[in-house]
Amino acid sequence: MTPRVAFVISTYPAEEQRRREDAIMRHQRDGVELGIIRIPSRTYDGLGPDRLERLTPQFLDAFEQARAEGYDVAVPFGMYDLGADGGKSIMPVVGPCEAALHAAAMVGRRFGMICYTPDLKPALRRLIRSYGMERWVVAFESLGIEMNQLGPSAPAVREGLIATVSRMVQTHDVDVVIVMGVSMCPVIVPRLELEEAVGVPVVDGISAPIEMATCLFRLGLQPSRRQWPREGAQ
Repeated sequence: MTPRVAFVISTYPAEEQRRREDAIMRHQRDGVELGIIRIPSRTYDGLGPDRLERLTPQFLDAFEQARAEGYDVAVPFGMYDLGADGGKSIMPVVGPCEAALHAAAMVGRRFGMICYTPDLKPALRRLIRSYGMERWVVAFESLGIEMNQLGPSAPAVREGLIATVSRMVQTHDVDVVIVMGVSMCPVIVPRLELEEAVGVPVVDGISAPIEMATCLFRLGLQPSRRQWPREGAQ
């Protein structure tokens, strides 16, 4: 059977929405069916912890919608894994950050990470710590460009991303890179382009959750109801 995977994505300006949804749908192929469910709120306007917390209920509602529409797995768009923990009580949900961490652990031991701006690091570190994988992270840098400026600054994003990651690899002996911002990679800079430029494996937040979702589906694995009980289940 072909797994049906729904990406739940917040609302962006039209051109930015197209960029992101195109980046998702480029992974459509025989053997996996991808779909998109949009929520009305915007992460484009800011990624502060208060805003992210307010978004979580909308992601949970979207997971309910995905389940009702017959999707097998849901993926919250973005590396904050919004609603992923609670969502596993609804249906199989693969958080991009969690998927990227586990994929990276298969190909390296010294993780380098890069996000948009320094103020985003604390929330991302808390998430990584919750997965028990902070000790794998030996370097965590930021590009220094706000998310809503990435599209207009695409050439600078490409140049800065390659330069910053290359420096991190050389300075900290990083052997695998996780890009903690899908709007940098793969939306603007394709994963394979960055990987070729920096010389180590690169893991991104779109391909990793798609492949992890497909793997779980084909293995027949569902979230443990001991860990994520379903309300009303006997």
